[in-house]
Amino acid sequence: HAPQLIGELPARVHGLAGPPRTAMLMAAGDLVVAAGGRLGALDVAARDALMSWLASQIAEAAGTPAELPLCEALCVVGAEGPEQGAARRVQGLMAVVLAPRGQTAAQERVLKTGVVAVIGQLRWGQETEALVQGVLRSLEEKVQLVDAPSPEVLAFARLLCVAVGDLAPMGAAPPLPVQLVGKYAAVLRHALGVWRSYEPVLTAACNALASAVAQGRRCPDATGPVVSGVAMMLARCAVAEQAAECAQALGTFVRVMPRVEGEPARALGEAVLVLVEGLGADEGRPDFVAECFQVLCLALRKKPAASTLAPVVAGHPSMRAAVACACLALGETTTPRAACWSLLFLQAVFQWPQQSGPALAPVLPEVLSAVCRFLLSAPTAAETPVLEAAARFLREGYGVMGAGFLKALEEALQPLPLRADE
Repeated sequence: HAPQLIGELPARVHGLAGPPRTAMLMAAGDLVVAAGGRLGALDVAARDALMSWLASQIAEAAGTPAELPLCEALCVVGAEGPEQGAARRVQGLMAVVLAPRGQTAAQERVLKTGVVAVIGQLRWGQETEALVQGVLRSLEEKVQLVDAPSPEVLAFARLLCVAVGDLAPMGAAPPLPVQLVGKYAAVLRHALGVWRSYEPVLTAACNALASAVAQGRRCPDATGPVVSGVAMMLARCAVAEQAAECAQALGTFVRVMPRVEGEPARALGEAVLVLVEGLGADEGRPDFVAECFQVLCLALRKKPAASTLAPVVAGHPSMRAAVACACLALGETTTPRAACWSLLFLQAVFQWPQQSGPALAPVLPEVLSAVCRFLLSAPTAAETPVLEAAARFLREGYGVMGAGFLKALEEALQPLPLRADE
């Protein structure tokens, strides 16, 4: 009976006002979402009529509790239709995305769970390409690359970045996000440069770049220019704003392109070194510190052996400052994630004794003292992932330095208020 009940919704809502109308619209949205798997019985005309009605109610319910449930319902109706009417359904969904409103939560929900879902089910071809270009063009028309953008421009810039990273029809080669990063490079660069203080836009741009490189990892000829073009911008933005999102995107580059060579390898290596220099010896935001040390761990790993990043990073003069920062991160107020990645970074430094020895050997007593104090007094040290990271650090240090490490560890333990059995 779901199609029949859904068909009666406009009549049931008609004439209501105020809180009763809002409550009925919320119930209507929940009903459509719950009946999602049974909407195949709707014919084309009934589906189009329902989408039109939902879109009109979303416009009226903007800013009320009914807005998001109605958006969810619209996405369900749009995403489950047959392939033949995909273009028409995307147009209906985009009408909601492009409508001016004070908040972008509803627009982003419709874009990601509606438009992206419909296009993701389509095979790559001329019709799909035209549909994708139409979606992106309609968003791009709302974006002006100015130094002082309005909230509406920023909202649509964010939506454009989301679309660039998430639109992925089947069969596009290289994956569509890789193709789109080049086309919309100006917007992405603006998000990492002039607009980098607007966190929602910055986050969306970083996600788009990370998605493009991750999806295109098997197409190095296509993803290499992406890495070369934006790696340094990501690193500088990460350091300037202590932006964990930028460091995270850079980490994706390192993780999915471990055998990168040539110009992309040079650009990526220089970007990682900017992170090393940016860490310095000052305690930063825990989320930013955690992401930076994760990037360094990825860059320092021994596998694959052909990695061109590890020897360069391990032997850089700024590594000593990064080691000092890792010690600062092991404070009583640190987060478990920052503590884990700081310890894993210190462990990774041991893997390259010839290159990183000058950075670690002179300060080894201070490092071990910081680790021991942390394990003794910090509340987060009792958590299992943190203990496992500390154990890996101690095992690696002993495995590389042997008796010298044990001697330094004994010296670090002496000033601490420990009982003999402890």
